Amino acid sequence: TIREVATPGLIISDQFMALMTKLDVIILVISDIKIIHEFLKAEVDGCRSILENDSCTNAEFSDTLKILKA
Repeated sequence: TIREVATPGLIISDQFMALMTKLDVIILVISDIKIIHEFLKAEVDGCRSILENDSCTNAEFSDTLKILKA
């Protein structure tokens, strides 16, 4: 934003707002990574239990891989 009167306080607040926006984006990315991590953990646990039950079909496994690639 272009300000007609550029006082030091306004310049600092613009930079501060830009920094806060960057932090918000970083926080969103981190929370996305946490969600993906939980999803992967659930998938691994699910596949482990399927493997332990010895009934893991190739179709189920390829479905899991398709989900992970999406």
